[in-house]
Formats: sequence, structure tokens, C-alpha cells
Amino acid sequence: MRCVDLTRTAPALGEAEALRVQKLTGHLWARLMELEEDGLRVLSPTDPKAGRGEVRVQFPAGEGRTAVQRLGERYGVRCTAGAQGDVCFALGPDTTFEALDYVQDAVYRYLLQSS
Repeated sequence: MRCVDLTRTAPALGEAEALRVQKLTGHLWARLMELEEDGLRVLSPTDPKAGRGEVRVQFPAGEGRTAVQRLGERYGVRCTAGAQGDVCFALGPDTTFEALDYVQDAVYRYLLQSS
């Protein structure tokens, strides 16, 4: 099983890294927006170009903690649960676009199994 750790935002060290994190944030935001018709709600960023390394979502029925646990156990995707039932995916300059595509697929599979 692949392991993708999105539990902490790594600090961007310079302009190039900050731009990369912005692009990564926009990429994950766009991929997760595709799942809104499946029940996922993308909370932030509201403007993908303003992203600074964090994408927050809400699963149906606010099942954040359950989603975090199952994404980790079943798919190797590590993320964090917020106090309001939201889930946070934190990105850093070392995150890959391929890893984010894998995360989107894992979230989609989780949504299918939860419905």
C-alpha cells in the first residue's frame, strides 16, 4: 500500500517552493472539487490560487474522524481531523502531484464505500 503523509504543512523556504506549494494546493483543490457531486464539500481554500498548502474538506454527515482513520488504514493516506468534523490535507514543497492524484482516488473510493 502506498503511504502519503499530509498531516503537516512543510514550511516553504523560498519563492520557488512557495509557488510550488501554491500549485500543489490548486491541484488538490481541483481534484477534490470533482467529488462534490459525490457528497464531498471542499471548504478551503475558496480561491485555489490563494492556496498556501492546506485543503480542508467535509465528508457527508461530518464524519471527519472516521474518514481520517479509514483513509489511513485502507489507503495509506494520512491527514488530520478538525474540530468541526472537517478534514485537512496539508501540503509541502516535497509533495508530488502523483501523490495528490492518489489522494483524490482514495477519497473517491472512501466515498463510494461510505454511501
